Amino acid sequence: QLMEGNETLKVVIFAHHNYVLSQLYGALSETYRGIRIDGSTAPEDRKVLCDTFQQDDNCRIAVLSITACSTGLTLTAASVVVFAELYWNPGILAQAEDRLHRLGQRNNVTVV
Repeated sequence: QLMEGNETLKVVIFAHHNYVLSQLYGALSETYRGIRIDGSTAPEDRKVLCDTFQQDDNCRIAVLSITACSTGLTLTAASVVVFAELYWNPGILAQAEDRLHRLGQRNNVTVV
């Protein structure tokens, strides 16, 4: 519902369990083009996927493992971050949110 009526909005969705990541990506990728990164994604592939999300206006969702992607990525193309599952460590949650709060962010960031 967040994306309905807004053709440019990009959303990052974090989850912890692979099953949840798979279900989210499966449901959302029927409507929206996006990326998925989890612990099994090779480091060189992560860079390519993140670059695609950042640069391709048609790539509008990023479904990410909170443990694999909470640090080291820049995702300023998105302005909404959704935590589908909460992680036990609040520091990891803050780090994950900060993937959007980085130099180059031009929009307000909404956390759901």
